[in-house]
Amino acid sequence: SCELQCKRGGECSNSQKCSCQRGFINLTCQTKSNELCSDKYTNVTTSLLITFGTLSDIYPYWTSTFYNLINNILRLWLDWGWDWYWHNNRFYFVDIVHSDNEWHSVESDRTPKDTKGLMFLVYVPKNGITLFKIKLNNLGSSSHYEFSAYFLNVIKQKAGQGGEPNVIFELRASAAAGSLLAYIDVGKIPHSKTLTWLQRGFSFIVPKNPVELVVTIKITGENSVLAIDDIQLRTCSTNHPVYVPPGKCI
Repeated sequence: SCELQCKRGGECSNSQKCSCQRGFINLTCQTKSNELCSDKYTNVTTSLLITFGTLSDIYPYWTSTFYNLINNILRLWLDWGWDWYWHNNRFYFVDIVHSDNEWHSVESDRTPKDTKGLMFLVYVPKNGITLFKIKLNNLGSSSHYEFSAYFLNVIKQKAGQGGEPNVIFELRASAAAGSLLAYIDVGKIPHSKTLTWLQRGFSFIVPKNPVELVVTIKITGENSVLAIDDIQLRTCSTNHPVYVPPGKCI
């Protein structure tokens, strides 16, 4: 039996979590999420930006938040039985993706003004993956934040294969129990006839520190391939200053 009373059309997926309708977050789906900072926010500041760097400066990027992010990815996939074949959760950092009958030709990453900028290319298996986790410290307990990333479904529309991955964002307490603080399904990354980067994300208020942001990919049908770039955490406020942790741009 479900121990939670899910609100606003949410359904109890197990005794500890509500599966919320799109646009609602938190443990019982009570809070409406604007998903991204809207134009009404007059004070928007980038706290964290991960662009994956460029071919010319990849080695200095194996530090700080970028190193921790990649280390988390490796740890997650090693736990699943990592091997060196593409069809078993292999990922790449690439500056271009070559076209064939099934894949889009991606001539550059999504980051503006990058020269040979890198993007994160990942194979998504049928059972889905936990894409990455980021631990955040010293966030303002009453500040409004937005977490987002850009996604590209590399498989062309009507290519004959490839599912449409669903992106799920979770906010968890960064502790042994890892209690769920917010959960939102932001929808599919669909196939397209032309190359289309889509920004997906959600907005939230931090109830406690530290927290962990988790991005999970679910998929129905066939396996798929995603490109990810420009992972960003921003503060957004209308009429009062918010606490911004030390800025990071990597």
